[in-house]
Amino acid sequence: MTSRFLFSALAALSLFAAPLAWAQMADADAMANAGTAASTAAAAEDGTTETPSPETPAINRVGEALAKAELLSGAVSNTAARYYVYVNVASWSETSVAEMPKIVKAYNEMVSDGKVQMVLVATDFGEKIAKDFITSFTDSCPALMQIPARTLPGHEYDNTVPSVIIVDGDGNFVARGKVDFIPNYKAYITKHEVDNNLPLTYPPTHAADAPGSKGRLGTAVGRLKTFNNTNPSDEARYYIFYYGRSICCHPALRISEAAAFYTEMLVDGRVEMIYVCLDTKPVAQRYFRPERPKFPAILSTDKNLPRLPGYTNYTRTIPGVVIYDATGKEIIRGKAMDILYRWRDYTVNRLPGKDEDED
Repeated sequence: MTSRFLFSALAALSLFAAPLAWAQMADADAMANAGTAASTAAAAEDGTTETPSPETPAINRVGEALAKAELLSGAVSNTAARYYVYVNVASWSETSVAEMPKIVKAYNEMVSDGKVQMVLVATDFGEKIAKDFITSFTDSCPALMQIPARTLPGHEYDNTVPSVIIVDGDGNFVARGKVDFIPNYKAYITKHEVDNNLPLTYPPTHAADAPGSKGRLGTAVGRLKTFNNTNPSDEARYYIFYYGRSICCHPALRISEAAAFYTEMLVDGRVEMIYVCLDTKPVAQRYFRPERPKFPAILSTDKNLPRLPGYTNYTRTIPGVVIYDATGKEIIRGKAMDILYRWRDYTVNRLPGKDEDED
């Protein structure tokens, strides 16, 4: 009987004590929260509170992987870059050694630009050899060995060394190729964005070396009537006229190749290319596919074409190219691909022109 009474009493006491304990805990939490709020308010008055900046970009997948990766040398300065350029190099590759100064130059440009991050991936047989090789050229560009690089989204080892892979912040493929396209990485990024209807990271600026100026030829090209709803720039410093027709071998392919060069011209902003079709409009529209970016296309029968300053009809080699400066002065003419591969030399770099037809 006594034990039953004691048990009942203890049970009743526990039912009474539990709510009391919970109430005491709630009061303690409230006091703690009040103390924290008071501390925060006091810190705010002193100007010592640390709040995340709304301008600080969020880290992306590649940036997160780089932050966790075991680097061979250098440091990741941009974990929120729009694009990442993986460069596979090796000390045993003579081409890698020869191209490293250009690679480092491009890296420094990317650092100052702030939109692209380069990452070197060493394919050497030992960390010390790889580190000594890379640090002899740069000690700031992030570098890691081939095996740790497997954790980087979008990275792949290429049997060709040196080689380049460009990916976006999530590791999605943008472009790949040999190291010689590193100086033109902006053009490949722009082509990717144009092809996928993305905002341009590097918007073209026409007439970069003479803003707002129009040459005689630039004023005249505005009167040309294009058949693909793309108007030529009237502020370019150089104009490339590309002549083609359906009897050419794979005309659609040739136009696609020309469109790739036109992407680079868009990035530079000082060169305009105009396609001159030697066929009728219906024929031209069958093979002139909607390449992006579209370069202006006109018919050779356009009555304003012969009125262009310095213009001379060109039909000797098809596809062929003639380059003029903004005043209408002819710089060079010849086979399309021979000249387009060196369009910078004949325009913005201005090497002396040589008539390719003489060869």
